Amino acid sequence: MNYRTSLPAILLLSFSCNTLAQSCDINVTPMAFGSLDGFPATVVDSAGSVNINCDPQVSYLIRMDAGRNSNGGFTVRKMILLGGSETMEYNLYRDSSRTMIWGDGTGGSSIVTGMGAGVTQDVPVYGRIHAGQNLMAGKYTDSITVTVEW
Repeated sequence: MNYRTSLPAILLLSFSCNTLAQSCDINVTPMAFGSLDGFPATVVDSAGSVNINCDPQVSYLIRMDAGRNSNGGFTVRKMILLGGSETMEYNLYRDSSRTMIWGDGTGGSSIVTGMGAGVTQDVPVYGRIHAGQNLMAGKYTDSITVTVEW
């Protein structure tokens, strides 16, 4: 007599997959307006940039707050005199004609959206000091928080 036994065959398959986190690197080029008259008759313009390098096909969004010295709105940002309380009015814009105010998307302000390409992309920031201000001599500063979401 022949006996055949069947043994169940168990095959264990092991799968592995690595997923990489999508990433973006951000660097901000500071903006400097230089020296100006204490009562500027014309606007004073400057430019800086947000440099962003996101992985290819990663969508991103860039926001800016109103600054440390403003009252929360985007109509006018303010720099403050170091060691004093005097302010200088200015604003930040997305376009060179200075019509689209950088912000967080509220109060008429604009945000920037884009798509990563795996290389650094320069997103310009245009600044303008408003004319006709009576300014005390000294150094004026402000800090803007730039937020990038991806």
